[in-house]
Amino acid sequence: MLPVEIFEYKNRWKPGYTVRLHSDLRMSAKDYCRVQMFQHQWDVAEYSYVYEDTYMFEHKLDADSFAAQWNPLFVNQQRPTEQLTTPWDGESQYDESVDSYE
Repeated sequence: MLPVEIFEYKNRWKPGYTVRLHSDLRMSAKDYCRVQMFQHQWDVAEYSYVYEDTYMFEHKLDADSFAAQWNPLFVNQQRPTEQLTTPWDGESQYDESVDSYE
């Protein structure tokens, strides 16, 4: 395939199946992808979040085997925004009686 054909093919299936991985493992992760898969079956978005890269795969089996290669602490880490248990309803939880100067 020509580079332009690879680009167009990837854009047809992206985002596909995604795996978020800590950016410190970038070189090892890219080496794994280069050896295990064809170039048109995977792509990476570097620094898609703080210290995080997002790897995109055409097939679920490739994404699952990729994620299994790494320590679970570094794969699909929970983001601070995902730790919120209840959505904010727009009302302040601040108790004004505590800071009364009277």
